[in-house]
Amino acid sequence: MRTFEIGKHIVKLSENDRRWHADVDGASLPRWFLTEADAWTSAVHEALRLDQEQAALARG
Repeated sequence: MRTFEIGKHIVKLSENDRRWHADVDGASLPRWFLTEADAWTSAVHEALRLDQEQAALARG
């Protein structure tokens, strides 16, 4: 398992049977990936989405 910090988010990537899985802040993304790069990219997009969602809530 590889762990990264993306801003204030924790991303974990793991591989099992040639399938990559990604977690952002402890929540698993709902699919698996064929490459580590694809899992990483999706995790970054999810972290950015979470940031945008939090910013929107803060603006009211």
